[in-house]
Amino acid sequence: MQMMKYVYDTYPKTWSKYGFLDGYNLEKDKLWVSKEYIGIDKGISMVMIENYLHRNNLEICNGK
Repeated sequence: MQMMKYVYDTYPKTWSKYGFLDGYNLEKDKLWVSKEYIGIDKGISMVMIENYLHRNNLEICNGK
């Protein structure tokens, strides 16, 4: 989550109407940001964020 906030705050061109753009290179001399929206791999990212947010929920961690 900290990385997402850092990228959002530091490189605003990576964020668009629908969220982060599909690809970007943040190297100092090679800054590049995609202009494309491709959502095929975004679903798993949302699941991973949800898992991160609930990592301390004992019912989920214990499978109950």
